[in-house]
Amino acid sequence: MQKKLTALLRKIEKQNEEELAWIVGPKTGRMLYYLVRIWRPKLLLEIGTSIGYSAIWMATAMEENDFGQIVTIESHTRRFGLAEKNIAKAGLSHRIRQVKGHAPEVIEEAMALFKPEKGKSSVGLDMAFFDATKQETQSFFDAVFPLMNKGGLIIVDNVKSHRFKSMLEFIDGIHKDPRLEVVEIDVGAGLLLALKK
Repeated sequence: MQKKLTALLRKIEKQNEEELAWIVGPKTGRMLYYLVRIWRPKLLLEIGTSIGYSAIWMATAMEENDFGQIVTIESHTRRFGLAEKNIAKAGLSHRIRQVKGHAPEVIEEAMALFKPEKGKSSVGLDMAFFDATKQETQSFFDAVFPLMNKGGLIIVDNVKSHRFKSMLEFIDGIHKDPRLEVVEIDVGAGLLLALKK
């Protein structure tokens, strides 16, 4: 990773300390980077841009893979604007498109920003990352799952930190879903990975 980009990520972390914006943090950011680098998704939907930190990590992996698009959704006006600036500073605006609005209502609008592969009229998601209002995680999943390609990966943050606060029913349900292979990773606030069979 370029020194310039590392410095920007540190700056965003400091920005988050001064004005809490609920970024994923460096350990989770690096894990997302590795997952994208290895999984090599072409199309990735993020719900919960915050100030662009996680999108920058994932788009950096796409840049190194030399392909991939991210569309990211954020409802908070100030955070949306800060994300736009941070993504531009990272030089990743060509990889990341932003949608202002509340998921799941704007998911259709977000999907319209993806460019279909040559010869295809529609798009399917290879990866999705949820890091927005925890009480709404089930509604994010219900909206996104039908859009996932077979073998697509859904990543959910905060399954450790919010397990008994607002996510227990979702976590229990997803582990029992026969359409998925599910694993939890003890990194940061806890990541859940769900592979569509």
